[in-house]
Amino acid sequence: MPYTYDAEEFKILLEGELSVTNARGETYDMKPGDILFFGKGEKVNFSSKSKGLAFYVAQR
Repeated sequence: MPYTYDAEEFKILLEGELSVTNARGETYDMKPGDILFFGKGEKVNFSSKSKGLAFYVAQR
């Protein structure tokens, strides 16, 4: 799922797994407890081989 952030955001993975690939081609394989920061305008692609649950906080 591609996404472009319109505000700064932190995301913490609570359950499952999540892979995030940024525009530079860097991939982060998240596991529960991992936190990522996304800057305004950042373009990413989310994928997962299973279900996941995440919490996010955004600066609007």
